[in-house]
Amino acid sequence: MSLPEDQKLQEARAHKSADRIEEARTALSQGDMNKAETQAKQVINSAPNEPEAYAILAQVLRSSGRFSEAAENFKIAIELSPSSPDIYMNYGVLMASLDRLEEGWKSLPVLTISLKSGIQMIVPDLLSTLTTYVLLEQERWFEDEIDFVAKVLQPGDQAIDIGANYGSYSLTASKCVGDQGRVWAFEPASFTAGFLRRSLQHVNATNVIVTNSAMSNQVGMASFQVSTNSELSSLGDAKQVVSTEQVPTTTLDHCAVQLEWSEIEFLKIDTEGHEQQVLSGGRKFFSDETPLVMYEVAEPGKARKKLVDKFASYGYGSYRLLPGLGILVPIDSSSLAQVDILNLFSCKADRAARLFSRDLLIDEIGLLPKLIESAWRQFLEGLENSDSQEDLIEELGQADTEDRIIYREAIGWYAMSRSGQLPMPQRYACLLYCASLLEPISDPDNPVKIPYFTLFTRVTLDLGWQSKAVEALTPVVVRILSGGLMPLFDPAIPILSRFDNINPAGQTHDWLVANVIEAYHHNVYFSSLRAEMPQLKIYDFLKSNSFSDREMTRSRLLLRNRLGFLPDTQADDPVYKAAPDNLNAGFWVKQFGIDQS
Repeated sequence: MSLPEDQKLQEARAHKSADRIEEARTALSQGDMNKAETQAKQVINSAPNEPEAYAILAQVLRSSGRFSEAAENFKIAIELSPSSPDIYMNYGVLMASLDRLEEGWKSLPVLTISLKSGIQMIVPDLLSTLTTYVLLEQERWFEDEIDFVAKVLQPGDQAIDIGANYGSYSLTASKCVGDQGRVWAFEPASFTAGFLRRSLQHVNATNVIVTNSAMSNQVGMASFQVSTNSELSSLGDAKQVVSTEQVPTTTLDHCAVQLEWSEIEFLKIDTEGHEQQVLSGGRKFFSDETPLVMYEVAEPGKARKKLVDKFASYGYGSYRLLPGLGILVPIDSSSLAQVDILNLFSCKADRAARLFSRDLLIDEIGLLPKLIESAWRQFLEGLENSDSQEDLIEELGQADTEDRIIYREAIGWYAMSRSGQLPMPQRYACLLYCASLLEPISDPDNPVKIPYFTLFTRVTLDLGWQSKAVEALTPVVVRILSGGLMPLFDPAIPILSRFDNINPAGQTHDWLVANVIEAYHHNVYFSSLRAEMPQLKIYDFLKSNSFSDREMTRSRLLLRNRLGFLPDTQADDPVYKAAPDNLNAGFWVKQFGIDQS
């Protein structure tokens, strides 16, 4: 059956426009601005609703200094395609560079996201960007370190945030230090800094000074590569670059004099591989001051070792966060490969002593205390799901096999690691000894030993041994997804602490499955933003599981949306109702058009 003539004509025009856009895109990448401009204008004349043509024309106009015309074309492009990250970021960067961001906000859709910490952040309304995606999904920044920093900082403290991005740490620090404290936030990307300023204004925070400078090893100017994911923007080679900005560079030593810094409590450095230069530009600062420093070590191998060694040359010891106890423990360059780390901490001995006095840091593992015989029983009885543990408590009390006796003892050591009656070094020793007991007997393929596996996985996560935990979880997830049953002869201590308060009520299999998949999700992907089509089955598997929480539902909805699928929820799904663990219900209602009438 032949197509009508007008439909044939429309398809021919569409193909011709697509060919011209490709030619314009190629010309733009090759620097042939005249050809790119001609092709873009021809597309606009024949297809005036094609956003990429306006975006290409705007980039040509910007390159030749015709900034006002470029802004108008970017504005049209963003109105036609508000969810295009390239167009969105290009327009925002241009308007910020022209000091016309207040005007630009009128065309740029933004989101105000409420977080569990009580703060609110204003971010791009782009589900393709890391910060927006993660904050909607988890209602917190994904790094455990941010909660630790919130414990470190106190009212009246002074903090520095280098590489502030949209402000997860700056806003957290602002709340912690209060009106008498001060936070200096350095964010080179003017558009990204504009979001931070909006968030600060939104929450009436007047104790943060935002500076559009890149911290480096010299004062001057440099090219800053702006990525669609602002977390990846860098003075070096960035990924997903959409624009380049000329930004001022400064140093810690220069700022210390100019801003009269003294008694800095905390310094965060996140400069996407530029950390060495920041340290080189702060020799006097690091000598005069004694802050706790948090720095990113995303790059593996020698780059990590160089940073640890550089701090050591300044007299700063390095530490990593122990998630389960919420303390810092020592780490040196020789042991970096043994743990999965995104951030490290460094400080001098005097700062370490102050943190030790607050139970926030230890310098060595303590002596193993004497095991309290009743500790295991008290721990199990203290769980909110203790009704389901009655048989286990009785059986363990009469344990006569080696594995069961070891398991009972391991529960006792774990209980003591959580005891506020013991010093932190001894609690750490208890946790390490607990892991050493459980590892030889943990076997998820043996139904009798599944309780050993769940406690062992919990302990490894508390210790920050992410790879070891994932190694234990992976075959179990594979078996679950293949339809294999997971018989559980005894109620188990859950992998995730949130399940401590949930009684399986006879549904121990579903309870355990939710435990395993949620733990796997958080430690393999950290967010469903990193998952792809094959992993969708993992998230879909929990859809009918009554123990799954709203965060997993949000993860699934975001992943399905990213993969091009419609939402698979009903109007009465809890994700569309406001709750303490679902603070942004309005977004989900609006995003997926659920009728709440």
